[in-house]
Amino acid sequence: MKNSMRSFLLLALCAAFAPVTNAETLFSDDFDGEPYSDNLPLVTGPHQIQFGQWNLNNKGEGTAIVSTNAALSPKRSLALTVKNQGDLAQAIASPGADGHRTPTSQGIVAKAAFYLSDLNSLNVFVVRDSSENNLAIVKVGVGGVVKVIFGDRTETLGAITSATWYYLALSMPPSPGASGAKQYEVTLYEADGTTEIGFVAGTLCSQAPSGEYAYLSVYQEGSANLSEPVTSYFDNFSIEATP
Repeated sequence: MKNSMRSFLLLALCAAFAPVTNAETLFSDDFDGEPYSDNLPLVTGPHQIQFGQWNLNNKGEGTAIVSTNAALSPKRSLALTVKNQGDLAQAIASPGADGHRTPTSQGIVAKAAFYLSDLNSLNVFVVRDSSENNLAIVKVGVGGVVKVIFGDRTETLGAITSATWYYLALSMPPSPGASGAKQYEVTLYEADGTTEIGFVAGTLCSQAPSGEYAYLSVYQEGSANLSEPVTSYFDNFSIEATP
């Protein structure tokens, strides 16, 4: 009887101190398993990955491949490359718990790791709604800084160096189409994903007429002073719905 009671108390204590999470995974990809192969184009379309789907919007000689040249979680990452002025390499991560695009009005936290080989290239993270409105914009790279665009101002989030992995997290409010000022938060971390470098918060870039988050995109543009191909690497994408 005493042993049974002791076991019960131990189980109760373990349950009390166990981590609790109610976050729902809407998108997740680290490029390390199926359906990917080394140094081939990013796989797009519905039901290719477990959560959500990828789409591409490349222009000129912009490319998006799954590369083994650099990775935060071995052995692959997403590599966006531009070669000329006007090139665009853009990957679009759409949330959807059942493997295809499903916009959501829930609050979300979107995360991704990035590694820039050249700090003169412009890399941009954007959260958009179903009507293609920009709700959050984070510019990474040019001048070695990360800048966040809000509805009323631009803030510097932190300084970065080339050939170094960082994590970016965008926390978006629920019901972005609801009336009233809505704020989002952006945090820059070191590669461990927990050591904070900078944090800023401000109003959405625009109100979402659709009232839903449709996707997180990341793109690199070819600049006027581009003299040779430039590649930026991205890894460990996730979008989770907040409770």
